[in-house]
Amino acid sequence: MTRKKTASRRPAGSDEPVAGDALKLSPSAEALIRDVSEGWDLTPPVRTLLRLAGEAMTKAEELERITAREGMTIGDQKGSTKPHPAALLARDYRAQASGALQRLLSHLEG
Repeated sequence: MTRKKTASRRPAGSDEPVAGDALKLSPSAEALIRDVSEGWDLTPPVRTLLRLAGEAMTKAEELERITAREGMTIGDQKGSTKPHPAALLARDYRAQASGALQRLLSHLEG
């Protein structure tokens, strides 16, 4: 007996990706991937590393648009100012992209 494949569905009107969806990369991430891919002969693991860097760049850019609109800080319930959660996540995604690119470059130069 064969198992039927099930498809996950996106709620109506939702732009959020669901499991299995590929992240649409930002134009700057696509340009980076294209430039690196055209400049070197990449192995599949290095291509994956490059794609991960592009995805992290894309997520950071999305979060930076949020902080550009809402500000870098927010107030909490006690009236204190703290960093906007999107700013913290953007920092983390930038660090991920940077780390992946450093590993990629060390592989290409090594």
